[in-house]
Amino acid sequence: MEKKLNVARLSVDGKMMSASKYGAAAEATETVELTAEEQEIANKLRDTWKAILNIEIADDTDFFKAGAGSMDVVRLVEETKEKAGVSLENEDVYMATTFQEFIQVMVMRMRGGDAKPVFEYDAIKMHVNNMDIEFPHQLFIDGQFVDATSGKYLKSINPATEE
Repeated sequence: MEKKLNVARLSVDGKMMSASKYGAAAEATETVELTAEEQEIANKLRDTWKAILNIEIADDTDFFKAGAGSMDVVRLVEETKEKAGVSLENEDVYMATTFQEFIQVMVMRMRGGDAKPVFEYDAIKMHVNNMDIEFPHQLFIDGQFVDATSGKYLKSINPATEE
């Protein structure tokens, strides 16, 4: 019996990355210029990193290589929310492990940007159990939802009605 595994993230050289981007050429990332207000918040967060790690923080300081653990990630996320008013997820810290990368992610989130792609799809919408739900009925191929090229549909069984 063959078993399969779906991997979302990989650790390469101690740094987390999206598994779908493994082996792809590194993206050229632009460094965002910080406004005076953002620089002030970055300085507060540098103090937060210093309090968590008990070391001086440089732009290339790696959160985990400096000794942080999973509980420190939770603390950092909560203090970022408190000091910057930005809601980050634990995953953001794992994906941007150096101070400079972390600040870039935080600033992009403050400016309304979000690194997560928005998927557009033809949705089936239902109101079930006092909830509005929607889900795609298309194929998900190469990072996007697409219709079948043949126009044919597969027969399926509704598990609720067995029809």
